[in-house]
Amino acid sequence: MIPATPSPSTTRLSLSKRMRRGLALFALATCWLACSGAPSLPGPMMPLVPTEDEPFRSERPAVAASEVIGAGSLPEVQEAVLGNGLTLWVTQRPALPYVALSLVARGAGHATFDLPVLRPALAGGIEVLARTVLSPAWAGGDLDPIRLAELRWQQNVSGLGNILMKLTVEGAHGAAAAAARFEPFDTRAIKSAPFDDVRRCHAAQFRPEQSALIAVGDVTLAEVRELATRAFAAWPRSVGPIPMTAPPRQSSGRQVHFLPTAEGQQASLLLLQSAPTSDHPEDELPFALLSELAIGAFRSRANEALRHHAGLTYGLRPRSIRSPGLGLMAVQAEVEASEITEAIEQLLGTFEALIASPVSNQELERARSAYADTVERSASGNTSLASLLAQSFADNHSARWLRDLPLALSAITAQDLQRVARAYLNPDDLEIGVAGSATLAPRLAFVGRLRWATVDAKP
Repeated sequence: MIPATPSPSTTRLSLSKRMRRGLALFALATCWLACSGAPSLPGPMMPLVPTEDEPFRSERPAVAASEVIGAGSLPEVQEAVLGNGLTLWVTQRPALPYVALSLVARGAGHATFDLPVLRPALAGGIEVLARTVLSPAWAGGDLDPIRLAELRWQQNVSGLGNILMKLTVEGAHGAAAAAARFEPFDTRAIKSAPFDDVRRCHAAQFRPEQSALIAVGDVTLAEVRELATRAFAAWPRSVGPIPMTAPPRQSSGRQVHFLPTAEGQQASLLLLQSAPTSDHPEDELPFALLSELAIGAFRSRANEALRHHAGLTYGLRPRSIRSPGLGLMAVQAEVEASEITEAIEQLLGTFEALIASPVSNQELERARSAYADTVERSASGNTSLASLLAQSFADNHSARWLRDLPLALSAITAQDLQRVARAYLNPDDLEIGVAGSATLAPRLAFVGRLRWATVDAKP
């Protein structure tokens, strides 16, 4: 997903070009993957749960989610569906003459295009988003400018963490899945992707019945319906099945994907474990709370264990990778190279403990509070709320999901967390990525089957 957020003061013509470029970059990076039937990963990896960096937060008394999220503090989302199947979600906030617009399309993965506009520019903003999907910049057949822009973008964002993630996903799910969402992408495919493949994938992935236009701000549902009906009139309902992802990898035991780097005092660590897919919404919230108390918070079990025993440097970074056929939890950290095996053992031990016994009530309430607190903050601004709703639609939630969240959080029990831990966590069957000195290889061979990896990061 390549978000495009042009300035409201930009002219309509240049807005359109920039939005079209964003769509073209998304198409080049992902379209041939989705149309090939390989496992696809959704647009940028989002945090599994809101992470908490404030060390003193965990010392506060635990409170229920219904007390954290006050009555009526989460806004109502109004919904309508156009004749071609396009969903409209609108939250009215008339305090400021400003509207945050998002267009989200979900398929094998999902793409979101964000466009904040002032109230007088609402009609023009919706027209820009419509032109983004109806007439992308590459529609004339010239892909070279888009290829060049994509390759330059990759040079700017490639890093060791992204490379390690790409290599680990590639080892578990194949090169096509890794090339879809992790830098560096498959640069050869970007340079040679045929125009017909991009066009075919665009038609398969961007369908009105799988898309939503979201508006938050000084606007009504009736206004958005009228403007969207006119702007998206030429977007016909699709014919044929919606593209789905291939099933995830079969059990292959514990694998270590090792990327040798220069000698140093630190090593990069990644654990890739099964997680709920978007086909199992009943498991999403319990698993989010599980990951919060296990990994995400400053005082989480894994953070405390690694800080005390394995030289954790910057804290753990949990992420979620979700699509209709693929769900993964990725945990990343920087640790002292001499303690790499200890760090892996501590993380695997954390998973084993969660499987073996329920969490305490205090841990559960702390996880509820952290999750609810961050959702409430995200819902406080127009732009952040539009992004939250776009992700919610991509995750197959209904328009009522946000309003129902306090009750849903309060209903989750410690047994629910243990159930999803047993369903998805398996310390004996997961992918481990390590980037560090080649001298680490002998010790890593005792953790799991060792696979040496190499990468040419230059596009």
